[in-house]
Amino acid sequence: MLSNINEHTFISIQDSELFKIVDGYVFSYLEHQVKPYESIYLTLLERFKLKKEECLFIDDNLNNVSTAKKLGMQAEVVIPDCYHSIVEVLEKNKI
Repeated sequence: MLSNINEHTFISIQDSELFKIVDGYVFSYLEHQVKPYESIYLTLLERFKLKKEECLFIDDNLNNVSTAKKLGMQAEVVIPDCYHSIVEVLEKNKI
């Protein structure tokens, strides 16, 4: 997971089911880096030894998606705050 989440928000959601379905995360407040700058994407790829071409990046911000694509990731824009939009992208990509 790659997020521009802040510490306050993380504390309020850290016990949610979301963190049970990801293997790890890179948060901007911990890294002092933010999307859409390439450095935070590279931190994610390096830390978890990910192959960029095997990654699916989804975001509701076109600038963030554009950076992911520029770095060689598969990437798609989703509708903000729309669970079904996210599920649709995951199903389309067989995740």
